Amino acid sequence: MAYGDTPGVKSETFKKLISYHNDQKNIFTLLAFQSKTPFGYGRIIVDENNEFTAIREQKDCSEEEAKIQICNSGILCANFFELNAILPLIENNNSAKEYYLTDIPIYAKKMGLKIGLMVEQEETQFLGINTQEQLREMEDLYNSH
Repeated sequence: MAYGDTPGVKSETFKKLISYHNDQKNIFTLLAFQSKTPFGYGRIIVDENNEFTAIREQKDCSEEEAKIQICNSGILCANFFELNAILPLIENNNSAKEYYLTDIPIYAKKMGLKIGLMVEQEETQFLGINTQEQLREMEDLYNSH
């Protein structure tokens, strides 16, 4: 699964994610990225064994969590049957009345399913386009390469 507002993700990154997912025999694999300035991004929370525990949105981060530089790209590789079983469980019990796809790995974790995490270093691949300004920034980035 990938969001439509991140067109900069390279095909090599998707191939690498799928290979990693299969090699690790994960049920779900999150694609994350390292950011020196993570403000605004959801953070990937891991435990002492470096295993996924949660995705925390910026507005919900504690002071300590806000310092985390591993961010959620919104891209998830999933085994079909498990994803199909979890999707109906997602609820919109939040102030925005939205269905958060970021809840998928949380449900999977509660079910004891294996969740992997692949971290990319090239943050610009994951820039989202939700405004005219962000579109101009992405155009400038691509025109400079």
